[in-house]
Amino acid sequence: MNVFMERMLNFQQITFTDFLITLILTTLLSMFISLVYRRCHRGASYSPNFHQTIILMGIIVSVIMLVIGSNIARAFSLVGALSIIRFRTAIKDPMDVTYLFFVMAIGMACGTQFFGIGIVTTLFVSGVIYVLNRSNFGSRQYAEYFLEIQFMTGSDPGSLMEDCLEKFTDSATCHRIETIMGGSLIEASYTLQLKTGITDKNFLDTLREVNGNNKIRFIFKAPGFEI
Repeated sequence: MNVFMERMLNFQQITFTDFLITLILTTLLSMFISLVYRRCHRGASYSPNFHQTIILMGIIVSVIMLVIGSNIARAFSLVGALSIIRFRTAIKDPMDVTYLFFVMAIGMACGTQFFGIGIVTTLFVSGVIYVLNRSNFGSRQYAEYFLEIQFMTGSDPGSLMEDCLEKFTDSATCHRIETIMGGSLIEASYTLQLKTGITDKNFLDTLREVNGNNKIRFIFKAPGFEI
């Protein structure tokens, strides 16, 4: 039966048993990476479909490596086939790209029969991701906020905000001041850090007095937040 399957499926460099082992091991390692993604993911771009993408990407890459083997002609044919594909899905979180490269590397390792490298790399990189996630490596120790505040036309946002920012913030940077609503309003944007002990309510109450109760947009800058 094994010989029949090998002939029918045209196995030349590996046996049918090795093929099944490659698929099963790649699937298990890809699922493990998917679980690491679920456990360590941050931000608002979480997608259940990405779990399936991780698993399928690993399996597909391993099969591609099995098909190519050491055949240079197949490798160039693959490059030509992939060059006509256009990927238009925007990936906002850089870590999502990292997970895709991670699972592709594991798929390549398993597809080339380097099972030990695939297993050790999966465990090692997953451990590094977990440690970085738990330790908040690279994160700042202070809370940063984004503020958009509107004033009536003819107002001077810089002068109106000066005393308020000095009283409530440790630092504040103005990114832009522009007219909106056909010139009827002025909108100013800031990145700022509140002083210790200052509550959001006290700060917003003061802002409403400063801008005449016009619109205020006050957002905590979570990782990945873009102005």
